[in-house]
Amino acid sequence: MTISGRRLRVRRQESGDYFYLFFLFPTPYTPHPTPHFPITPLPHHPTPHTPHPTPYTLFQVSGQEITAF
Repeated sequence: MTISGRRLRVRRQESGDYFYLFFLFPTPYTPHPTPHFPITPLPHHPTPHTPHPTPYTLFQVSGQEITAF
């Protein structure tokens, strides 16, 4: 999937039709670089090791499956 010339990766969570979309490169909308570790399931509670909110945007798509790479 491409938005404004930037590539998005979509990961499907097994718990439902929730998708995390994130930019592979920093943008003005991502205040820090994208981390390279697995996504923790919701709810995500900040810990001393995660001093900032998660940069991922959560989308819910009813009755649709998104595949994009």
